Amino acid sequence: MRLAPALLFVLASALAGCEAAQPQPDAAAKAYAAAWQKADYQAMWALVSSEAQQRVGAEGFVDRLPRIAEEMTLRSLEVRVGPSSRPLLGGSPDPKRATVPLDITFHTQRVGDVRRTTTLSLVFIGEKDKGAWKIDWSPEAILPSLSPGRLVRMIRLATTRGRILARDGSELATFVEGAEIGAVPGQIRSEDGFAQSLAPVVGLTADQIKAKLHQSWVQPDLFVPIRTVSGAALDTLKARIAVIEGVASRATRVRSYPTGLASQTLGYLTDASEADAQKRSARGVQAGDLIGKADSGLEA
Repeated sequence: MRLAPALLFVLASALAGCEAAQPQPDAAAKAYAAAWQKADYQAMWALVSSEAQQRVGAEGFVDRLPRIAEEMTLRSLEVRVGPSSRPLLGGSPDPKRATVPLDITFHTQRVGDVRRTTTLSLVFIGEKDKGAWKIDWSPEAILPSLSPGRLVRMIRLATTRGRILARDGSELATFVEGAEIGAVPGQIRSEDGFAQSLAPVVGLTADQIKAKLHQSWVQPDLFVPIRTVSGAALDTLKARIAVIEGVASRATRVRSYPTGLASQTLGYLTDASEADAQKRSARGVQAGDLIGKADSGLEA
């Protein structure tokens, strides 16, 4: 009879060892990542906790994610899932909560690859082996700082042309102060007269000037660049353009080649035509943008 307590202890220990362990959160995170890479938003939604679903709503997830992908011009994405971690609860890992880092690479048509790291929050619903890990989803799981109410937008920003340096640091191509001679269409009384008067001043034909005035983006109150000149050249032209109604000018920077190395070697830019814009529309090019001139050198 003295052996009974020891026997009961052994049986209790054996039964405890047979209990199924709680599943790990990593599997749920990997399933979410795999569905995202396939753009299977319904499968992702099914992994989201019911509480988060009520908080976000289907329109804030299943409907929103495709719109974000379209705005980003997303072709595909890659998601690398890091190891899960648990917050501490009373000095021990919380059995009900976990976080998993996601390293996301967005492959876009317009701006190439964009890489961001986000954190996926998970909650355990149920008890031990009968429960399951669910995503406690928020918009920040897509992009950092994408809080509720904030939008994802692709915005065009003006850029500047870079310098070209030789191996010794000397400038092969740089900039000097200059000006753009152009027009404000709404201020032109006679387009034919304007083009005929300005053509010999800027070294273009009247038809070339008219073509610039009829680009698809032109509006009556917008400045339309026609010719870029150096600051010194503008000083000599001021008196001639001052008498042409509708002409305007604005300061800009003009390409300069201090070493004398020709632009035909280094390359140069040109205004994008309607055909150029159509070919490069996926990269956000619009008619009138500056693009590398084909077969013109390093900057082509």
